[in-house]
Amino acid sequence: MRLCFVCLMVICNLCITTSNVFGGVQSKVIEREEKYSIVGELDFSNFNNYDAKFGDAFKLDIESSVCTIEEVLPSESYPPFPKHVKKMSTIEIINWLQDTDEGKGHKKLVEEIRKKRMIRHFKVSKNNQIEIAGLDTGEYLLKIAVKRVKIKGMVPCVVLEFEKRIEVNNEANQRIIDLGVIKGRGVVKFDPIPIQGLGIKDLDGVLIDLSKYRGKFVILDFWATWCQPCIKETPNFIKLYDQFGGSKGKLEIVGVSYDEDEKQLKRYLEKNKIKWVNGMIGYRNEKAWDIRRKFLVSGFPRMYLFDPEGVFNMELTGGDNMVHNVKDTIKHYYKKNKKSGALSGE
Repeated sequence: MRLCFVCLMVICNLCITTSNVFGGVQSKVIEREEKYSIVGELDFSNFNNYDAKFGDAFKLDIESSVCTIEEVLPSESYPPFPKHVKKMSTIEIINWLQDTDEGKGHKKLVEEIRKKRMIRHFKVSKNNQIEIAGLDTGEYLLKIAVKRVKIKGMVPCVVLEFEKRIEVNNEANQRIIDLGVIKGRGVVKFDPIPIQGLGIKDLDGVLIDLSKYRGKFVILDFWATWCQPCIKETPNFIKLYDQFGGSKGKLEIVGVSYDEDEKQLKRYLEKNKIKWVNGMIGYRNEKAWDIRRKFLVSGFPRMYLFDPEGVFNMELTGGDNMVHNVKDTIKHYYKKNKKSGALSGE
């Protein structure tokens, strides 16, 4: 009898009271909640020919890809903006979040809610396959950021992204969700230079139109005279401009200054005999933030090199390595594309 009683207790411990009647008590066996898996294959065809065109500057570092899948919370999960904030412009909202106690409190609350999301990291296999197991039902955002290989003088920045929203539910009664082939897209810095230009004026009041520089390499430099790391790059830009810019016809440099004082900017340009075009957009205004978002300018200096077709070639880190890599890239490009004539200054 003692053995039977022990066995009975073990069985009861595996049950929750609700359905089957035993000794006058209702019980139900717990069902293990099924989990879901996601599989798929990454397509890198949007990246074809870049490595051939620019050499080692465009080799992909797939092993170092940042791969995440995160739960998407419904909008009602987050606190709404106060009524007076909803009427603000983008820059006013940013300033409200950064400068006011009310805004800082709102931002902290949102961050606390975001921390509760399910976020998982995974790896891409050698044959470009992905597999993520153990998911519950819900909506997810799949994000994969692929970087370029690390080379001295260049930032190993993200050059290809994969992003997909996924709905995991039990309607199809399938535990494995096959996404098929997911095609990557070049990030914003990969896109051709906008034909309409930056939408800002140079210091002579002329609208800067980057399309005028098609056929030349273009360095786009986001900087300011109050930024010491920016100032340190001035001699390097002068070296490059003297060798490839101006009448040489191989390179243009376009400065986008976040200075607020135009007179101070002009004095700096004149003192250092800077010949390339510069525009000033200030710092805390809508246009400045729009440009920063468009070109992913999170800090200064931010320097991008575009090829003569208006396509992003590399993000520059500055210093002697920058000068060396820009020279090599220009030479490599014209050699690969069989341009006639030797480069000036070689």
